[in-house]
Amino acid sequence: MASTTILHLTKQTASLDTLRNLAVPKENGYDPEFLDLCNIRHNIFDELCKQSSNEPQFSFQNICDAIQQLHSGKATDELGLAAEHFKNSPTTVTHFLTNCFNNIFNNHHIPDIFKSGIVTHVLKKGKNPMLMDTYRGIAVTPVISKLFECTILPRLTVNFNQSSLQFGFTKGLSMLMASLIITEARAEVKLVTMEPLFLITVDSQKVFDVVDYIILLDALYDHTQNHPLWSIV
Repeated sequence: MASTTILHLTKQTASLDTLRNLAVPKENGYDPEFLDLCNIRHNIFDELCKQSSNEPQFSFQNICDAIQQLHSGKATDELGLAAEHFKNSPTTVTHFLTNCFNNIFNNHHIPDIFKSGIVTHVLKKGKNPMLMDTYRGIAVTPVISKLFECTILPRLTVNFNQSSLQFGFTKGLSMLMASLIITEARAEVKLVTMEPLFLITVDSQKVFDVVDYIILLDALYDHTQNHPLWSIV
């Protein structure tokens, strides 16, 4: 019993340390002058967004559309709420949420409850249960914060020149389509050209630990058309 308790506390402490360090790059190869420039631009953009008009950004219909995008049948959050609570009472909650989300936009402040969640540690298949890195954290975030994201995303139009060969995190595409291209290329080499085929795969681990969010936000500002929402992001 004591060893189980110690393991639980150690896992919890490790998770907290991981969360605290998530946005802090450990080793970066960025040009320091470029990073300084991004920080300067970030401060300027932030001030411009705060000085913009405080007209409501979200309408009653925006909230209704966002509620329909929530996935049913999911676990309840730390407030005991699920998507079904919002879907079954739209007339009761929509007016309140409209005012709430517009206040968040106008005050440029995200409530702390939006940033919390319940984390469950799940052991990766076939891994050593005594090692901290062998656990995957599954987080249940507040339904209202998911709803807020669903409300923002349609209005945050982003125009990136994305490669046609990028399949991950792309709507309408999946990694199965990428594997199909590899399979077809292998078949063509084997049956037609009879030449060697060299395939290189790269598994980038913990990529978010080494990405500076200031640089990401700088790129987002240049590629979005709705700048007032940029400061909310």
